[in-house]
Amino acid sequence: MPFTPLHFGPGTAIKAVIPGSFSLTVFAFSQIVIDLEPLYYLLRDAWPVHRFLHTYRGATGVAVCSIVAGKPICEWLKAS
Repeated sequence: MPFTPLHFGPGTAIKAVIPGSFSLTVFAFSQIVIDLEPLYYLLRDAWPVHRFLHTYRGATGVAVCSIVAGKPICEWLKAS
C-alpha cells in the first residue's frame, strides 16, 4: 500500500467522473510501484528519498508500464 492514503484521493475522484474508462486498481498499482522507490531509499538511509519516479518523466514511465503490465496483472488478480 502506498505510504499515504492521500494518493488515492485523485484516483477515486477520477473514477467517480469516468467509471468505465478508468481503472482504480491499475491506478493503485502504479502508486505502489512509485512508492517503492522512496521505501528503498528510506531503508538505505539515503537522501533524498523522492527521486526519479517522483518526476514527470518517471511517473509517466510508470503510468505507461502500469497500463501495459498492470492491467493484465490486476485483471488476473481480480479474477482469482
